[in-house]
Amino acid sequence: MGMHLRRADADDLAALLVIESVSYPEPWDEATFRSFLANPSAVCLVLVDEPGIIGYALGLTSLGMSQLLSIAVFPARRGSGLATQLLDALVAECRARGASYMRLEVRSANRSARRLYDAYGFSMIGLRPRYYGDDDALIMSLNL
Repeated sequence: MGMHLRRADADDLAALLVIESVSYPEPWDEATFRSFLANPSAVCLVLVDEPGIIGYALGLTSLGMSQLLSIAVFPARRGSGLATQLLDALVAECRARGASYMRLEVRSANRSARRLYDAYGFSMIGLRPRYYGDDDALIMSLNL
């Protein structure tokens, strides 16, 4: 079938947790992912290739605004444009749900994520000092 994107469901939980645990210093737990998967305002997309899920994008959309919560790709598959593919699909889905604006927070030290968001056209609109405890959060936005 080749590489493809689809909506995540409860059967994807184990794979989402593995990707999360290898991607973030403070990964979300199963209950958090379950709550997002059950939330009708949430958009969770997975990128599937052999042998399974290799990345995901998660956002919320409500009242014309969307929030990018997380994008993660397995480390061995990073650097090949997959995060951009996931972001493209998430933006399209949020736009289709009526969002005209997307916001996100990113660790100031996360250079690869910042490069992705800068290249995509996100603009920095604020700063949350020590938001992550050991690091500041940059608040970024994009008109959809």
